[in-house]
Parts: sequence; structure tokens; C-alpha cells
Amino acid sequence: MIVRITAFLLTLLAVSACNNRRLVTSEEGVLLELPHNTFNRVSKNMPEFEYLSIKAKSSVVVKENSQNFTMILKMRKDSFIWASISGFGFEAVRALITPDSVIVLDRIERKYYQESITYLNSLLGL
Repeated sequence: MIVRITAFLLTLLAVSACNNRRLVTSEEGVLLELPHNTFNRVSKNMPEFEYLSIKAKSSVVVKENSQNFTMILKMRKDSFIWASISGFGFEAVRALITPDSVIVLDRIERKYYQESITYLNSLLGL
């Protein structure tokens, strides 16, 4: 579960900096296709900041059913990344990423995850 949440947060962050997005549909569902060097291009074009606060809204359509999600992302340079994802009318997931740990609070399944940052790096290959 932590893998999916972390991958979703990082993909959303990377995609929010791109202008051209293309959706690919398969039997498993809708996949988001990113260019090969997306993370390199995003990091090169990232403006300098001390604090950053972003609010993003998205809509997911599955078999004619639409669900809206809101993500609030707060960052302090070289300190932390805090994210909150709300859907279905309440907060679903909250995550805190620091230079040495990853903490995820899954409010839907009522679970708490805490891992070291090396675990996250090994999962995502960063």
C-alpha cells in the first residue's frame, strides 16, 4: 500500500510540472504515460524556494463513474514533504517524507506505515 501511495504522490508531483499529458487505456485501467526523462527535466526547471505549498484537484473516471480528489502538498527545502489526499468527502491519506523517514497514515484502512528513506529509494529506484 505504501508503494502505491508514494508512487502516486511522486507521479502527481512530476505530472503537475508537465504541460503535455497523454492517457493510455489498457484492460487493467487507465495508465499515465510519462516521457523517459521526466524527472530530470522537472528537477532542472524547478524554481528555487524555501517553502512551497500546492493545492491540486483531479477527477478520475472509471466506467462512467467520476470521483474528484484534492491533494495538498507542502514542502520545505531540504527538510520535509507533507501531503494530504482527500476524496469521498474526507481525508483518505496523509504522508510525511523527511530526509530520513517516510510516514503514511491511511485513514481508509486505518493503518500507519513508517519506513526509512532507503526503503523508499529502493522501491522507486531514486
